[in-house]
Amino acid sequence: MYVADYVAKFEELSRFCPHYNAVGAEVSKCVKFERGLQPDIKQFIGFHEIQMFPLLFNKCRIYDEDSKARASYYKVGTIFQETLV
Repeated sequence: MYVADYVAKFEELSRFCPHYNAVGAEVSKCVKFERGLQPDIKQFIGFHEIQMFPLLFNKCRIYDEDSKARASYYKVGTIFQETLV
């Protein structure tokens, strides 16, 4: 699941939990969100201890997009090398 999909589902479900919609619940919301991330994203984002949900979402989205671009780049590079052999 991509980060954007996860955020959409998280926001949809968190509407039903009053705790995460309270005024001072931003930190709790961030902690809960981080627990559901994929391990590679969680490892990268976790040590930042981001406590503002929009910032956390944005950092995760950027990491996810960069990871996809990096994987695509190396996949194309591998295919290119195989055609040269």
